[in-house]
Amino acid sequence: TAVEDCKIAGKQVKEGDVLLLSYPSASFDEAVYEDPFMFRIDRRPNRHLAFGTGPHVCLGQYLARFELISFFRELLARTEHIELAGTPRIVEGSFVGGVKYLPVRYRMCRPGGSEGVDTMTEKSPALADVDQFHSGGRPCSIGGVVLRSG
Repeated sequence: TAVEDCKIAGKQVKEGDVLLLSYPSASFDEAVYEDPFMFRIDRRPNRHLAFGTGPHVCLGQYLARFELISFFRELLARTEHIELAGTPRIVEGSFVGGVKYLPVRYRMCRPGGSEGVDTMTEKSPALADVDQFHSGGRPCSIGGVVLRSG
């Protein structure tokens, strides 16, 4: 609650006005990001606030980043193609949000370059289920984007 009249980003705030600090909206700030509502994995700089900032930064972010890098490195080494196979379900909140359900269709790489196997799953595949497959260093694609594992 505002304790006195003031202006914030050119907007008048009066004493007694109730304000909400929306952390998720900070990553979509049009004053900071070009095309803030478009997903761009190559955005540089990418100063999103998913892990907080300053003294409130998430100490677990380094483990989370390591887990994501490890997951995608292993996944890409074992798949030729991944595509969306339904409607994702999103968890939305005023503080934390993210993907709750992501149906995907994928084709596994076969050793020696033989044709992959099409598989449909209602959830992302567990790596333990696909450990027998590998790409042999071949490029893989996700949604038409060719990626090299590595």
